[in-house]
Amino acid sequence: MDIFVETLVRRKFTAKDKTKIKAIFVTLVLSAVIFGAMIPFYLLTHGIAYLSTVSMLFCGLIIFLCWQVLKKMRLEFEYIIVNNSLDFDKIIAQKKRERLVSVDIKTVEEVGLYDSAKFRGSSFGAEFHAERDTESRYNYYLIFPHTEFKRTLVVFTPNDRMLDALRQTLPRQLLKNLPQDND
Repeated sequence: MDIFVETLVRRKFTAKDKTKIKAIFVTLVLSAVIFGAMIPFYLLTHGIAYLSTVSMLFCGLIIFLCWQVLKKMRLEFEYIIVNNSLDFDKIIAQKKRERLVSVDIKTVEEVGLYDSAKFRGSSFGAEFHAERDTESRYNYYLIFPHTEFKRTLVVFTPNDRMLDALRQTLPRQLLKNLPQDND
């Protein structure tokens, strides 16, 4: 029987992300104030035509750069199970897709609910955080060997359909670590 399940989760803004957003808005306001303070200088030295050209270019550049940074902060993650393969993709601003990692589910060494304290001090060749919310109690982890990254940790937030598909494909000895539901 073929298995195909895909789940799309949108990353919630963390405190760090919210700080970046505030910094962007402060940058916009400060740029407007600084430019406003420069208007009399430009009028005296270069005239009104030069001022309008420079002001439009400057304001346009600042707005464009801030918009680009804000767009790149909109992250989504897609988890796809096709038979014994589990793929994790990162989608940036609903446009750019990057494959984070692919997992052969039969090679998974450990799986369970994620607790960051449990992994403090652990070393992995690579860690991929593809979870919806870093503080969620519904985050799960997988540890598996990878040809490029060696021992790898992936943290993700599966829905019930994804968990059911994992239960069908994971090695039996690992099933005891998966709770029966997300309650």
